[in-house]
Amino acid sequence: MDITIQNSEISVVDAYWEKLRTLSKTAKLLLANKLTDSVKEEEATEHTKRIAKVKRYRNMPTDEELQERFANKPMPSIPEEEPSWKTVIDSNTGKTIKSIEKWL
Repeated sequence: MDITIQNSEISVVDAYWEKLRTLSKTAKLLLANKLTDSVKEEEATEHTKRIAKVKRYRNMPTDEELQERFANKPMPSIPEEEPSWKTVIDSNTGKTIKSIEKWL
């Protein structure tokens, strides 16, 4: 298949389309798969890789060290009753969340 076209991309597509119309259904499907794969590869190379920053803590205590550290300390008391909704609402009344503040 020899095609020499020196116009814009659209005319290239039109010229190829005229040639492709003569192909069999199998050949057209094969070409479609190859074109799809080509586009996927192109998209994969266009995106820049994001590098995740991981915080690494030096001297992070192991589970055994934490057990040793807190072995002789008393367990903090857990409140017997959960606070009522009224208490929670009253303690938060008048406070705005920063993200909502920006939206308003």
